[in-house]
Amino acid sequence: MTGEQTLTFGKYAGKTLSQVPEDYLRWLANPEFKTESKFRVPAEIQEAAKQLLGATTWVKNRLRGDVDPGGQTLYVIERLGDLEGLTGHESLEAALAQLCIEYPRDPSGERRTPDPEDDRILIWEVLPSGHKKVMWHFSGWHYDVNEFGLEQGSLPGDSWPLYTLAMSY
Repeated sequence: MTGEQTLTFGKYAGKTLSQVPEDYLRWLANPEFKTESKFRVPAEIQEAAKQLLGATTWVKNRLRGDVDPGGQTLYVIERLGDLEGLTGHESLEAALAQLCIEYPRDPSGERRTPDPEDDRILIWEVLPSGHKKVMWHFSGWHYDVNEFGLEQGSLPGDSWPLYTLAMSY
């Protein structure tokens, strides 16, 4: 998968392409736009970054309300606050599985969590018609927790919402 290539260089070494901010992804796709750059981004990373940017644009357009003539429902993870980025998934289960990867358990079994102060994670169900609604959320205390009429979301295998886990650390 394009966004899963791991960077071996730079300030995001060890991160996958899907985990880096969009401005860095743009640089990876076209490193020549920064003339002071002395590093040559490998061609396969440039190509993967270009493909991921294209996919990100498609997801943004769908979230904005574009119709999908192919009739595919999309589940979009929108990350806000200290987090940034959008990713599209074929099911709610796939989106939640992605969040389990982003917030894994440490060896003691404790789950890594987003910042409970100002991070927000929304999983949108985007219908082929362009209509959308939030199906799951993590909302830090700077956000209205009741905005979507849903309880704070739990990840698969957790007994408590991700927000509760974040507040307990």
